[in-house]
Amino acid sequence: MNALDHEILSRRYWIMDLSRDAPFDFQCPGCAYQFHETFGWLEAQYEFICPGCGKTIRVNPEDRAAIANVFNSLDKLRESFRDLGKLK
Repeated sequence: MNALDHEILSRRYWIMDLSRDAPFDFQCPGCAYQFHETFGWLEAQYEFICPGCGKTIRVNPEDRAAIANVFNSLDKLRESFRDLGKLK
């Protein structure tokens, strides 16, 4: 496989590398302060305090559930791919 093929495959399957440790940028709706957290951190929060203005930000339960569903689905997909190698 040449470097271009590897690059194409890397971009094509990046979603398989996504994890709860992946960072995302967040902007406070009150003061526009930007900070970085992980998807796992957000999934675990019900509310948090903006480090910029001190405003309490509530995390929508549907958003938390959506994050959990994405990562649970990815975990199942990874498991399926691992099992493919075990088939005879």
